[in-house]
Amino acid sequence: MNLSELNADKVIPAALKAVLINGFESSSYKDWQEFIEEWNGEDFQEDEYDIDSYSGAWEALYYVNAETWYDFAGDLKVRVAQPPMRGTSGDHDEYYVVFAITDGVDTRYFKRLGWYSSYDGGTLTEADDFEVFPQEVTTTEWFRK
Repeated sequence: MNLSELNADKVIPAALKAVLINGFESSSYKDWQEFIEEWNGEDFQEDEYDIDSYSGAWEALYYVNAETWYDFAGDLKVRVAQPPMRGTSGDHDEYYVVFAITDGVDTRYFKRLGWYSSYDGGTLTEADDFEVFPQEVTTTEWFRK
């Protein structure tokens, strides 16, 4: 697989699965499937549902080292560039995760943008997938005297 041929709709579920298979580490759960089953309260059935349709799969990313590159496809590697987090965009809250895919020379970034509500928390199972790029920004914060 070539880095330039990747598209977000296919990359995000495959990246999620690759980092869980290769990087999930927990002393409380024997593997990522057991975590998903406990989180979702049902048996994990990979053949019946896509892995990204399980909310527990996204929560399992907290058990993956975001600094480590994992085998993805062919010579490509994947890592969690931004674990699931709540952010703000304009006047609403958002919930997202970003994966980085590299061929060792170039790196592309793919974002899954879900939603967040104070009542339900965040979800990434119903979301939009697209390519992004990193850019540093400067912000000003205000502190009490």
